Amino acid sequence: MSLHPGQVVEFQGKEHPIQLGVVLAVTPKGVRLLQLNRKETTVTERTILHTTAQAKASPADLDACWETARRIDEKRGRLATGIDLGELHALLGDDPRGYSLAEMAGFLADSGDEDAEAALLRRLTTDAFYFRQRKEGFVPVPAAEVKTALEREQKRTAQEAEDEALYQELKAAAAAGPVGPFPRVAAVLEALVQVLLMEAEAPVPKRLHEVLERAGLHQPRPLFGFLVRMGRLAPDENLDLLRNKVPVAFSDSLLAEAERLAGSPPSLDGRRDLRTLSTWAIDSETTRDRDDAFSIEANDHGITLWIHVSDVAAWIPPGSPLDAEACRRGTTLYMPEGNIPMLPPEISEGALSLTAAGDRPALTWEIGLSGDGSVTSHDLYRSVIRVTHPTDYAAADGRLEAEPELAAAVRLGGLLRERRRQAGALLIERQPELKLTLGPEGVKLGYRPANSPTSDTIMEFMVLANHLAARRCQEKGLPCLYRSQEPPETKPDLPVTFQPVAFFQALRSFRKTVLGPNPGPHASLGVNPYCQVTSPLRRYSDLLIQRQLAADLEGLPPPYDREGFQQALQRSDEATRLAESLMRNRQDYWLLTFLRQEMAAGRDSFPGVVVDLSPTDVYVYFELTCEFRHCRRPSADLAVGQRVSIRVKKADPFEGMFRFEVVP
Repeated sequence: MSLHPGQVVEFQGKEHPIQLGVVLAVTPKGVRLLQLNRKETTVTERTILHTTAQAKASPADLDACWETARRIDEKRGRLATGIDLGELHALLGDDPRGYSLAEMAGFLADSGDEDAEAALLRRLTTDAFYFRQRKEGFVPVPAAEVKTALEREQKRTAQEAEDEALYQELKAAAAAGPVGPFPRVAAVLEALVQVLLMEAEAPVPKRLHEVLERAGLHQPRPLFGFLVRMGRLAPDENLDLLRNKVPVAFSDSLLAEAERLAGSPPSLDGRRDLRTLSTWAIDSETTRDRDDAFSIEANDHGITLWIHVSDVAAWIPPGSPLDAEACRRGTTLYMPEGNIPMLPPEISEGALSLTAAGDRPALTWEIGLSGDGSVTSHDLYRSVIRVTHPTDYAAADGRLEAEPELAAAVRLGGLLRERRRQAGALLIERQPELKLTLGPEGVKLGYRPANSPTSDTIMEFMVLANHLAARRCQEKGLPCLYRSQEPPETKPDLPVTFQPVAFFQALRSFRKTVLGPNPGPHASLGVNPYCQVTSPLRRYSDLLIQRQLAADLEGLPPPYDREGFQQALQRSDEATRLAESLMRNRQDYWLLTFLRQEMAAGRDSFPGVVVDLSPTDVYVYFELTCEFRHCRRPSADLAVGQRVSIRVKKADPFEGMFRFEVVP
């Protein structure tokens, strides 16, 4: 290719496939061109795809040179717009050989028309559907391939138009909220929820992520706010439940099955009739699914204690739909905004809950105790009871002087606790229990006292029943889930009243509880062996063990052998661990919401106590939330036991972020 100044060329540029330029000079380094943006550039000869035969402008006058280039570029642009490559392909497609640019342009204009050739080059470069450039020239693409490529391009163009329309709707909806018709947004709302929950892993088209990024909604927080404004999510939506696909309701078929069972309770034949006993069911004030109750009587030989547990095993057989659902849920979730029960409320809060609603089938431990609280006899059997005194801890504590039975139960609870202490139990006064209340005015904090006499008593009765259940499983060889705990290397200081420092140090010294098929001592409880069976309405593992015991009482082989028990347990264990994590996270969410409220009201400092120090961190007891927290150690001197101020710097419930500093 012979090049000289003044020629007009079409060349491959960096920003555009084809650009027009005027040759200013040919140098050893390349060809210097004047571009349409009035800037000069140097290119190699191989990037020049078309050139005029003669000079069209004089490089001596750059303004005139640029004006000539602009006129030629506009002309070629108009010509390119009018070229129909489809018609040219129809003309040449039957002879699929290589065509030169000049030969092809000859079918469109007069031979040697340089502008027509350049215009055709532009079309061929930007539209690769009909011809492919090869060494031998431009080769027609087979007609079938052209058809397929054009259909694909039409779909792409239509999709781009649809994406642009969705983008515009997203922007409008973000500004207006749910007001107005936004059909495209409505069609993708569920996909947007999936993007929020799973981010890049969401099973949605990649293009949706791109549209969201353009609309500024690709990050979780703005996307969550958008979905709230659209009414798809609540302002305090529990995203963990959605993310983990936790069922919050029961299917119609399960509800129907629960109603059927509630309407046709199992036979009471063969059960020991304990309906004449005075029976107490005491739990927290919000509890509706009561699993346990007790009766107590003094006699010439000491005390008889009956511990009753709802006989869920008699109602829900293994492998039934309700059993499968309870296994899938693993446990009841208790959260500040409400509970998600393991079993339908018709059963867990109705037919099987130990309330004053009539006859209830139960599994009962009848235990004889001496005056010092030692067990002299015990028996386990199926019974029918009537709860005569359903109440809560606070109300029961207030009735101790007026109710001799309650007072006797509390005295017995104290004896049982002391006997466990003598047996090596690591008994430490619990910290106050935080109670969150949600209402129109926001989150409020309340506290249940740690030293509730009736709460401690019920705990002692449940420890005793669980110990006796584990002992029976051990003696009878019934597969069971035992709970054991090794003693600490050094026995911690265990004060009588709650003290943050001693409590924290004691917690650190406790070994982890081990769950397994083999019995062993439980150091902090001071019993050997131990399992949990007293909450079959709330914990699936308790229901499994109750079935083992109930079958043994009937003289039947246990429904689960060792392998079957482990398999059934494993199916629910993952759900149980998830449930515990969800409950902790939700408690934290509402605590952070409360702290954010306080900060908005100008309150950001709260009392605390230093419970431990490390070279880099300080551990404190946050009195407001009854929690142990840690942060970076300040430069000021601190001492364990020192009272400090905890200054909240950030409380973000959405991110689960809590940052604070300790001020002496």
